[in-house]
Amino acid sequence: MSNSPPADATPSTAWFWVNPKYKVAGNHGLQMAARPVELRSEASSNPSTDPELELGRTFAQSLASKDFATIEGLLHPNLTFRGLTPGKARYLWESHAPHSVVTDVLQQWFEETDRIDSVLKLEVDRVVDRNHVSYRFSMSNPDGRFVVEQQAYYSVVDGRIAWMSVVCSGPRPV
Repeated sequence: MSNSPPADATPSTAWFWVNPKYKVAGNHGLQMAARPVELRSEASSNPSTDPELELGRTFAQSLASKDFATIEGLLHPNLTFRGLTPGKARYLWESHAPHSVVTDVLQQWFEETDRIDSVLKLEVDRVVDRNHVSYRFSMSNPDGRFVVEQQAYYSVVDGRIAWMSVVCSGPRPV
């Protein structure tokens, strides 16, 4: 099999190849071949008119300004919050109360000495019924200058974030 796309491949087509030298468990001798897969673009909701997406934008902006009181107000009282960070001592975070998310999670991630200098990227979108916010901050502290990015998926109940799962790049030195 070739390692390049077929001559008839177009930008709206993705091609997947299966290298026959790799055995797949349960293959049962089936022949696998490259097949085209159509790439489709979904129309995103307009974040300026969608209150659920606006919650994600407000969450990120409030985090950038360390406005923890606003963040606490965005979170539903019966919340499930989970985070994944690249830390060695602790990398899984979970909380079920808005105040605890602020004090036990977010203020640990962004300590008092961390200064968020700018928002480099902020995007909100939706994956079917799941909201998504992505943000990248330029920050500094006594150890130097860093860039940090987080991806968060969340659900809304009664106008507040009731479920949120965040993954973080960790501060990357620049």
